Amino acid sequence: MTALILDDERIPAELLQDLISEHCSDFERVGVCTDPQQALTLIDQETIDVLFLDIEMPEMDGFEFIENLDRSKMPSIIFTTAFDKYAVKAFEKNAVHYLLKPIDPQLLKEAVGRIKHQDEGSSSEGLFTAVKQIRDLGDRITIAEGPDYHIVSVADIVRIEGSGSYSTFYLADERKLTASKRLNHYDERLSKQVFFRSHQSHLVNLNFVQRYSKSDGGYLVMKTGHTVPLSKRNRDGLLNRLSNL
Repeated sequence: MTALILDDERIPAELLQDLISEHCSDFERVGVCTDPQQALTLIDQETIDVLFLDIEMPEMDGFEFIENLDRSKMPSIIFTTAFDKYAVKAFEKNAVHYLLKPIDPQLLKEAVGRIKHQDEGSSSEGLFTAVKQIRDLGDRITIAEGPDYHIVSVADIVRIEGSGSYSTFYLADERKLTASKRLNHYDERLSKQVFFRSHQSHLVNLNFVQRYSKSDGGYLVMKTGHTVPLSKRNRDGLLNRLSNL
């Protein structure tokens, strides 16, 4: 069999590649791809038996990826995810294969074993049903901080501050979590909800904005007491968004 790992972060992808090479002798070749568009092309051009698919990717998440796959060339899919128990129930109910991060070698072997013994195409219907059910949850986000994966309600995110390749989350319960993803990743994902990019380095939840001040160049005061800068070019957009809440 041949396998492909699709994960936007190369280090965890390569760690999984090593685990597969060490514990799963069924695979003749295990490739790694960090770009969903490249992976689509690869699957279209080559025979891939098993796809280890990360769910949370910035430009195209795992669910969008499978919707863009040619179903006639769709490999068996094992999701790699840090989703919470509600999403896992949707996977299990519809017989969809998944591995929770951080990935346990024994569970990896068991997942590959189940893939080997399933009928070709038998899980396609369950796969798309599970995707719909998980998307309907729609109010959670996974934040990877070192070896830990935190499942956070989007409504509890007060603000996110970006610094280079890292983003720090400030939560309503006063927790602070730092993820190794750029702020743009979360801006793209959350902008359709009640979030606003007030500044190049700041993304705020408008439900937590207490007031806007014009002094000192303009800034926002959050209900938690934090102050967040507001750039001049984003001021009109902010006032428009606040007026529509």
